[in-house]
Amino acid sequence: PVGNDGRTRFSIARDEIQRVLAGMNKASSFNIVTYRYVSNSPPFAARQAAFDKGVQPVTPENIKPAEAWLSKRDVFGLSAWTENVLAALEDPKVQVVYFINGGDFSRGMTTRIPRVGKILREAMRFAPVAFINIGLDMGYVRTEEMKQLTSSVGGVFKLAEWKK
Repeated sequence: PVGNDGRTRFSIARDEIQRVLAGMNKASSFNIVTYRYVSNSPPFAARQAAFDKGVQPVTPENIKPAEAWLSKRDVFGLSAWTENVLAALEDPKVQVVYFINGGDFSRGMTTRIPRVGKILREAMRFAPVAFINIGLDMGYVRTEEMKQLTSSVGGVFKLAEWKK
């Protein structure tokens, strides 16, 4: 738990996703994608998505099953930050990525922030998307690093809202 209300970072991330969905233009499309990395031998890594067929229209008929899918996700696994963002970019119809994270670069193809920025800039070069990075309780140093990284790929950084 974080803060004084007993919620976890993951529950706060779920709240942020619901806030994003509620504020989306009804002519838009969305998907919720996660990338899990578990340090087994060999490591387990997998892309998971609410909709296997890619982005879907923002309608109550799609939001309800997406939220149900998200409520079944757990937090087991480690942060493969780069792979998380690249998983969202796999769908060529994606125009905006809302990335909710705790700022931890602990696993994945790289844990070095300059390398992450380079990989993301290359990935977005010919498939430009708007990138909004929503940070969860990172502490000052991680927050500043996230601001710089997000800016380096032309994105916007915001801290998550902790109040319900």
